[in-house]
Amino acid sequence: MDDAEFRATLVDYIRTRACVNAADEDVYMRFLEKQAVLEQATAVQQLASVRRVQALVAEINSEVENLRICGLTKLYNVCSFVRSQPKPGFHAQTKWVVCCVSSLTTSECVVMGENSEWCVDVSFRPFLQMLWIVSHVDSIEYSKFVLFVNSRPATEKTIDSLRHIEKSAAYVCDAHVAAYMTAFQHVLATLRSTIHHFTHAALGAPGLHESSAAALISHAPGAHVAACMPARQDCTKAAPPRL
Repeated sequence: MDDAEFRATLVDYIRTRACVNAADEDVYMRFLEKQAVLEQATAVQQLASVRRVQALVAEINSEVENLRICGLTKLYNVCSFVRSQPKPGFHAQTKWVVCCVSSLTTSECVVMGENSEWCVDVSFRPFLQMLWIVSHVDSIEYSKFVLFVNSRPATEKTIDSLRHIEKSAAYVCDAHVAAYMTAFQHVLATLRSTIHHFTHAALGAPGLHESSAAALISHAPGAHVAACMPARQDCTKAAPPRL
């Protein structure tokens, strides 16, 4: 899909997740499916947005798995670790270490893990941030919904809160949509390009060794990424919203 269609899909998805977070997810999705069968326009649109985003996430997960299959083990391990983390901890530190992805010495790195077991050159940070975002879209939207509901009057009904979201430009702000677009597009394109260049050697053309393939991932645009990065916020669903 083109950028305009992708943006519209993400806007629909964000509003749909608000409805999901206000109810039981399974119940609401079954409701959407029934309404879509009856060709109710809003339900068809919402369901389509959810399925498109889910398909993109599944595609990225498949490409990460392809890193392991084609032998890019270091990249795969770091990507798997980032995807599993509930908090987006990517703070840079100044110290001399060997990058666990490129195997090159660096004086500025991102240290991750409870025991600082992952030290990655700071040039990888934008890509890792974007990978974290696309792996936690539902959790980010849940956290945003909790903050929104808790900012509303205590006596406001859930349906009224959702109506406010439907009309609110702030809830579906351009910066968040741009961050999601950048993250999905760049992560998918970078993983595909890295795997393609690495496996090209198998067809008889000059290929890349793992440290060279890592260089492709290190060239990631940082624009918009910070827009929807919770500041070390735990994005697990531990605390239900006040409804």
